[in-house]
Amino acid sequence: MNRYHASKLFMGAAAIGERGVMQADVVLIQAEQKLMDKADQLVVLVDSSKFAASATFLVCALSEVDIVITDEAASEADIGMLKRHDIEVIIAH
Repeated sequence: MNRYHASKLFMGAAAIGERGVMQADVVLIQAEQKLMDKADQLVVLVDSSKFAASATFLVCALSEVDIVITDEAASEADIGMLKRHDIEVIIAH
């Protein structure tokens, strides 16, 4: 892991919201956090249902996310929340 580097890390999430990116599996979180430290950009892929979801463990704050890719059903409020945190939002069609 010490020699690993990536320009982008693509990651899913169980939930995303004002508190940050969340997962339910603590082992997965540990691996993701190690990989995040080695990447230049963090790209989170979540469908719109993840904005209303909740999970037990925080992976990272929104300030650590660079890009979120989501679907067309994401609400304006959810997109606005991401943009307030200077996150680029890409809507997949």
